[in-house]
Amino acid sequence: MLNRIEIPGKGSRKRWDRKSILLAIEIFGPWVFIIVVINLTTTGLLLEGRLSFVLIFIAKLCAVICSAEILFLLCVITEPVPLRLLYLIGIIIFVFLLLRNPVLDIPYLAHPAQENLTGISLYDNTQYAEYSTFYHLDGISDTSKGASSFYINKSTYEKLSERKGTAVHVEYLPHTKHVIRISE
Repeated sequence: MLNRIEIPGKGSRKRWDRKSILLAIEIFGPWVFIIVVINLTTTGLLLEGRLSFVLIFIAKLCAVICSAEILFLLCVITEPVPLRLLYLIGIIIFVFLLLRNPVLDIPYLAHPAQENLTGISLYDNTQYAEYSTFYHLDGISDTSKGASSFYINKSTYEKLSERKGTAVHVEYLPHTKHVIRISE
């Protein structure tokens, strides 16, 4: 009785042992975390700062782990060895594509790249989906040639829209273009 949790059902009692509950949390927990992080980023709430970079990085790690588990199960089920190698190559390519830039940005967390943008323009983009809005900051950079564009939080977008400034200082991670801080 100590290893089981009783959950009342219709007319009968279902018994779930703790291992089954922990396995369900292990399987569905990362997916729930990924969905929450995606929801926060698509509503313009989690696009700036070191903490948001870490949360997005962890969500990508969860996606890699969950996808690797699924592909590993496909490898175990599949009989032909060439198909198993194809799944393994797929895992390696997926990990490389998803984690390359965030891993390259880790050394820049302590000292992010900096740019002064002049002639800034702000706009919001709602063309991806009905319930998601992405906020953009564009401007001419003084350090690199040409224009630079960054995703910003909704609150920063509203603050910069009210001030109508023409120049801002942006600290960001160079490979992912993740904004750490914006100041005028």
